[in-house]
Amino acid sequence: MPASTSLIPTRVNPDLEKERRAATFSVEEFQCWWHGGADKLNEKREIETYLYKDLRDGHLHDYLSHEDLYHLAVKDVTEASVKLRKLQKLRNPGGDNIWPKKLYNLPALLPAHHPFATHITMFVDVIYSQGTPEQIEKFGKPAANCNIIGTYAQTEIGHGTNVRGIETRADYDRATDEFVLHTPNLQAYKWWPGGCEWE
Repeated sequence: MPASTSLIPTRVNPDLEKERRAATFSVEEFQCWWHGGADKLNEKREIETYLYKDLRDGHLHDYLSHEDLYHLAVKDVTEASVKLRKLQKLRNPGGDNIWPKKLYNLPALLPAHHPFATHITMFVDVIYSQGTPEQIEKFGKPAANCNIIGTYAQTEIGHGTNVRGIETRADYDRATDEFVLHTPNLQAYKWWPGGCEWE
């Protein structure tokens, strides 16, 4: 049985190649414009080459279970995070143009759902858009840097949008420094959107 040696396909669909050749504009010029100039496009390409050069897992992703794809995605994002942090320190210490910003845009790296999509697109954004300056300093910056990871529970099955009807409790345990969830009955179970159950 053949095995994929890379997440990046080694060939392009012939129909896509044909359409690209038929373009009436310079694809390279378009890419430069799209990415904000030749320098930014070159930086993007260098970073992608650096990230992808040794991500060879040998799996046929089409035949893996949802759980296995998720675990591979977590592994890949974790490895990419280490590389991006290292690259940020080398190229622009103290900046954020590579880490964490490039982590937010890695769909080609992942064979499945980005395991931190909810954290990146919702959790961090809510802190920055609705938090006080103190909350942003205490939680927003560590969340944006992935020092803390967050998600949310969309709703409870039994109450829908009736927030006053929420039955689940989250009590803070000072001894363990964590929240303890208590779901008293089936109606209080959480209803998770999309891939959030994995985050």
